[in-house]
Amino acid sequence: MIPKRNSYWLKNAHVPVSIIENITFPKQTREGLCLVDIERVHELKQQEIPVTFARDNCCDPFYIFGDNDVLEVFNQAVKIAHLDTPYGDWICIVTKTAVDLIGLQKLGRIGVGLSADLICFKARYFSELLSRNQPDRIVLRNGKQIDIILPDYAELDDLMSDVR
Repeated sequence: MIPKRNSYWLKNAHVPVSIIENITFPKQTREGLCLVDIERVHELKQQEIPVTFARDNCCDPFYIFGDNDVLEVFNQAVKIAHLDTPYGDWICIVTKTAVDLIGLQKLGRIGVGLSADLICFKARYFSELLSRNQPDRIVLRNGKQIDIILPDYAELDDLMSDVR
């Protein structure tokens, strides 16, 4: 919980913040404290507190609409938290910052000597990227394009029996 209107202590304590966007909403206690709410994201970023967005986006009993799509997580974060332009300042919330906080510093970035695991989109601007779901994306794993054709839902029936 963060004292209302004061995240200064978070920065000094070096405490990162991860927001699970489909369940983190503003809440207030009688003591005037609130859970990290969406509206505070801009304040946290301004104070250089690492902020990430995540979602149980894996189609399980907890979130049956998930499809392991990091673009969907970013898209919803932009819309829910009003992550205004420049969008390029915010993409790290689901890439570099997110993996840094879980100790995977070689992921979430592009560089010499790093694995070339990335997603390529035809969008020229973030506005185009976020306007459509980008079904024609190209996924590279270790620098090689992989097949991203989603299975028919019928093929997943055995895996989803607990969800229904």
